[in-house]
Amino acid sequence: MSTPGIARRRWTYDTVRGILTAVPDAAAPAATNRPALWSLVCGIVSVPALAAFGAGGFIGLAAVVLGAFGIRRARQGAGRLALAIVGVLLGTLSVLVIAGYFISGDATD
Repeated sequence: MSTPGIARRRWTYDTVRGILTAVPDAAAPAATNRPALWSLVCGIVSVPALAAFGAGGFIGLAAVVLGAFGIRRARQGAGRLALAIVGVLLGTLSVLVIAGYFISGDATD
């Protein structure tokens, strides 16, 4: 069983220095956190989508939900915590702008 986020290592004997050295395994897969990446994508798309009939609010909500999943996976060792946080922030911004638009009464005019 491997530890997430840590590449497996193999050991080689360095004949010049007479010591064992650890060499990272190039075939080890990198840790991925797709919800964090998609949170960032949805957050970025939601900001310009605010002008498209409020679609930015729905996309922003998706960014917040995916970002929450991405933050949880990042804390478990999958990485990309910053992407999830930025996605949540951009999604929250879009949701708040849409909520402010409807609360202000401009949506009914």
